Amino acid sequence: MMMQQVNFYQTQFRPQQIVLPVPKVIMVTVFTIVTLLVFSVYFSQKITAQTTIISQQQHRVNASQNQLAELQQQLANLGSDQLLIAQYTVLQQQLNTQKSLYTQTSSKCRFELLKIIVDCTSK
Repeated sequence: MMMQQVNFYQTQFRPQQIVLPVPKVIMVTVFTIVTLLVFSVYFSQKITAQTTIISQQQHRVNASQNQLAELQQQLANLGSDQLLIAQYTVLQQQLNTQKSLYTQTSSKCRFELLKIIVDCTSK
């Protein structure tokens, strides 16, 4: 039995390097940049819209709190006026509803913002 020697320095045994052509690399880079720009514009518009909604709801909550404070003052001054007690109860319910909506909306906005950050960092 004769041992055969293999010359690993021959070109057929050398590792082949796969190089992407420059136009394809440029095309992929431009596509990635354009995609990131489109996503950033889209999400910035969503954040602006959510911020506007939150500020409007915050304004409503503040107005309701001021109105509630006034009614509480009137109630303390007048004692047990049934009309004021009814108004107070209605305003208290409205305030609780608006606070709940504000909390839900701000949580949603924070979630959207975290999602944007995660999307940007993962790319």
